[in-house]
Amino acid sequence: MEITRPGRRTTTVGLLVSVLALCVSGLTACSGEGAEPAPAPTLVVAPSTRAVLDRTLQGLSTATSVRLRVASTHVPASAGTTRLLTGDGVATFTSSTSGAFAGTTDLLINNRRTSLKLVSYRGTVYMKPEGATRYQVVDPVSFGLFDPAVLVRAKNGIGSLISGLKSVQDQGVSEVDGVRVHTLEGQVTGLLAHRLLPIADVYQPVGIDLQIDEKTSRLRRVDLNAYFFSRDEQSTYRITLSRWNEKVTITNPTT
Repeated sequence: MEITRPGRRTTTVGLLVSVLALCVSGLTACSGEGAEPAPAPTLVVAPSTRAVLDRTLQGLSTATSVRLRVASTHVPASAGTTRLLTGDGVATFTSSTSGAFAGTTDLLINNRRTSLKLVSYRGTVYMKPEGATRYQVVDPVSFGLFDPAVLVRAKNGIGSLISGLKSVQDQGVSEVDGVRVHTLEGQVTGLLAHRLLPIADVYQPVGIDLQIDEKTSRLRRVDLNAYFFSRDEQSTYRITLSRWNEKVTITNPTT
């Protein structure tokens, strides 16, 4: 695939982010018909761009903790649905454990905004609604979510989006909040995005925008952009990553 160095993207990619594994399913999401979902694409990029992505993946695979923030735009209310609005928390992970997550999330449930505390510990997900005194063990799939501790993994989390990028366009280096960042834009298949963001239509590509710290090669931001809820309006989920490798302890919550 051709790589475009700095300039405007040549294909239209919708706005987006992810989360955190906090990835939520809208029951009215668009779906394709007929054809089978396409397999995840092979990473096809210029050598210099590949080096940037490889260093970023290496940083994900060796990290011990990171703070995640999820924001969204153009998430419409709809009766009978559960949709992710925001998320904020800390994830810990190593190569030998399933990792953990502790934080909060705001969901749009049946047109009502609801705040929840969320903990993932050793493969079990716990939620505590507003006003509750104890956590409850939940199946995140029933809320349209995946285990948020999985989101930052190099192999089957955000790293899988980086590995699966196609039609990559290099937008060059710029300064954002005092940090020089390398911006890359591309697409992944809907099937690949669906594994992290269940509202993604498996038949439609999802736009991915990456911001990578030029000095450290740390991933700073991931945007996922697509027509998640309507064929008429694009939506965005933005995952911001910061405070890498701080000492964090997450314990099993009281149930």
